[in-house]
Amino acid sequence: MPSLVQPTVKIDATKLNRGFELAREYSKTAPADACNFTAKEVAFGAYQNTPVTTAERVNREFLIDTQPKIGVRGKPSKNKRILKGGKVVDYTRGSVTTTVPLAVLIAQARANSNSKYNQLTGFRYYLPRSPYATGKGGRAAGRAAMASLIDSMLKGRRRAASGFIRAGWLASMKRLKSLVPARYRKNSDVDSGGQNVEALGTVIPAKKGDAKAFCQIENDVGMDNKNPSQNRALMEKGTPALQIAMDRQGQREMDFFLRKSGKEDLETPVNKEWA
Repeated sequence: MPSLVQPTVKIDATKLNRGFELAREYSKTAPADACNFTAKEVAFGAYQNTPVTTAERVNREFLIDTQPKIGVRGKPSKNKRILKGGKVVDYTRGSVTTTVPLAVLIAQARANSNSKYNQLTGFRYYLPRSPYATGKGGRAAGRAAMASLIDSMLKGRRRAASGFIRAGWLASMKRLKSLVPARYRKNSDVDSGGQNVEALGTVIPAKKGDAKAFCQIENDVGMDNKNPSQNRALMEKGTPALQIAMDRQGQREMDFFLRKSGKEDLETPVNKEWA
């Protein structure tokens, strides 16, 4: 039931376009350089404002490990193992309450089409059946299937913790930084964390000599149609970040125009400090 990839979102570029247009009246920078610089700043701003999950939080709330089950005599069992989680909750079924790892409950909720979890997440992580329902192999096979699923869940969340969603802007930042004049290269140094940034984003720089400067930047996370959940996360978390970045850059360029035109009194206080 997961939704298909959503290729575009609605972004208001009014402030950015107007600020860029006015700033050009007092700027001696070549149109292509100015366009590439503005795009670099937008990409950097979107990167900075996209929220990430910390690895510490993933470990604290979802870290799952298998440990020997302690028998009645206080000795660890050789064959029976239990799941231990960094965060556990009390689960009541009938008159019996047990402590269950949160990750196990999430996995079970994903397999329930009527669960509140699936309703709130728009069936983004829906499973057609429970990992325990293996059909063959009994409980041992079910536990193994659950452990495998939990391992995949943790790897996915750790990937998000490394800034995977926002890493889609790194390709644009890297490419555009190499093209703009040296004085425009500050405030855009970030660590890629070893990720193949070229595969996560696309950039078409403005070319010098063109009658009209045009630069295109894209965050392509989840756009391969293989990971719709990553794409949904990009749209939900990345869209507000991109809007903030565009508005702020537009305001900066508007304030540049106001300073150069002798109308500093209209400049926003926060951008006076930025200058």
